[in-house]
Amino acid sequence: MIYGTGIRLPAEFFAPAKQTANAEFANRLRERMSEIRPLPTSQHGEKKTFMFRDLETSPYVFVRHNAIGGTLQPPYDGPYQDIQRGEKTFIIRVKDKGVKVSVDRLKPAFIVSEDIEHLERNAQAHDVFVPRKIFRPQSSEQAQQPDGDARAHYTTRSGRRVRFPVRFQAGLN
Repeated sequence: MIYGTGIRLPAEFFAPAKQTANAEFANRLRERMSEIRPLPTSQHGEKKTFMFRDLETSPYVFVRHNAIGGTLQPPYDGPYQDIQRGEKTFIIRVKDKGVKVSVDRLKPAFIVSEDIEHLERNAQAHDVFVPRKIFRPQSSEQAQQPDGDARAHYTTRSGRRVRFPVRFQAGLN
């Protein structure tokens, strides 16, 4: 190192530095940069609402809750009959009144024809469709047991007999 001279890197000892401007490279770079166009921006304010295809033809619909419910509360109410259809809203019959509901809260209800008859008969009494109970006749073995013996032990659906200890049967006798 000599006083008054700059520090040199080892590569500079063997290869001289070329600082010549390349006009052709600059012209190509300018052309490429002029060809670049910005991408179209996204429209964050326009949300597309999901709509079921069968919603246009379904005579009955379910309505989604917009509130957080309990653990056993279903997310949809209904089925309700639709009275009038619009582009963004439907008017449905809830408790014999027309209620306007947004399309994004609706889901088509696929109901068997016998359920529709049951629903129309009970439309004035109930607001929501309740399925009918299934009647299962007792087997001949259970029907022949005397009444006193039936209280002493029970038979499960799988055929096992359940016998409760005497201390738990205080209220049954």
